[in-house]
Amino acid sequence: MRPGNTYRKYYLFLILVQIFLLSNSFCQADDQLELAKKAFIMNAYDKALSHLDVVLKNKPNSDEALFFRGKCKIEMDMYNDALDNFAVASNLDPQEPEYYFYKGICEWKLKRMQVAIKSIEKSLLYDPSNAIAYKVLGSIYYELNLHDLAKQNFDKAIESQGTAGDAKTRKSKVEDNLEAYKTAIRQANRETAKDPNNSIAFLYKGILKLIGKDNYGAYQDLTKAAEINPDLNMTYFYKGYVEYKMKKYKEALEDLHKYSKKAPNDESAKKFMTTVEEASKMKVMDDHESNEVLLIAEEMPEFNGGPAALQKFIAENIQYPKEAAQLRLQGRVIVSFIIDGTGQIKNVELLKGIGGGCELEAMRIVSKMPKWKPGKQNGKPVSVRYTLPIKFALTSE
Repeated sequence: MRPGNTYRKYYLFLILVQIFLLSNSFCQADDQLELAKKAFIMNAYDKALSHLDVVLKNKPNSDEALFFRGKCKIEMDMYNDALDNFAVASNLDPQEPEYYFYKGICEWKLKRMQVAIKSIEKSLLYDPSNAIAYKVLGSIYYELNLHDLAKQNFDKAIESQGTAGDAKTRKSKVEDNLEAYKTAIRQANRETAKDPNNSIAFLYKGILKLIGKDNYGAYQDLTKAAEINPDLNMTYFYKGYVEYKMKKYKEALEDLHKYSKKAPNDESAKKFMTTVEEASKMKVMDDHESNEVLLIAEEMPEFNGGPAALQKFIAENIQYPKEAAQLRLQGRVIVSFIIDGTGQIKNVELLKGIGGGCELEAMRIVSKMPKWKPGKQNGKPVSVRYTLPIKFALTSE
């Protein structure tokens, strides 16, 4: 064999070894990134950072690793460090909206308001359906005493839920922004725990829960904000909004009138009050048409087959909301509804929720129920208001 062939084969062998080692390091980096994500979900931020260090050693330009490292730093209240990571990530992928969104969060927390506004607006340029981004923008404007701009963005945050194109796109956007929602809720919880008399923090948290369609939770936080600071006028608008959603029309109108006294030029509030007034009139007409609704009847309504059949129906039809499962939310949702003289279910209302979409799921199940055996008074079928707790419990893995 000629020496030249030997050298060529040896050189080729070395190249193959280098390719193998390089591909192996990339595989290791991918594995470490997945471990980092799992550690982040488990709130083990130090562990996640250790995995991410390995990733960045092998792939220093991994924008995804930098992004997750920034998110860990946010959870540890290390906003300067987090900002550096998001800034580099956004340079590596200039069209990823999440990078600008979290960059804006850090700038807001560091009181760099003007650059925070620019970052959040850039995020919305690439993803105009991010409700949490509008909420953050509203919070920044509120802290700059630009209350009209704040309310405009808070309204956009609530309106943008469920409007991102077709169902498939909408589902994708909800999943994309779930982590942003969870981060914002955790931050709001930290703020209210640190200062239980921080009315602004309760207002922000209430608006966040409105975005998450946790109407009962939003009602609690907004009520708390109003109790702490009765002069926090914006609270009354959103409290009125959630009361409208909960079909508490009288209370909604009272709060909206309070808001309008101090904000007489808010045309959107005037239009909304008209909507609530019309809904209130319709409810009065419905109640009149349905005659008297009893709370207790001589013979109470019954699900066909009895309580066991009712629980079986719920168990077979319940779909645990993905958001609630990811947030590990469990507990009882309590709904109220009328069973009329024909056994038909009407006027389903929420009495108590746990968040994460469980309220909507409970109301969906009740609305889907077949006719009940109606209640009776003096031997005649009557309308009866019925209260039903629905339990949401995660199965242990």
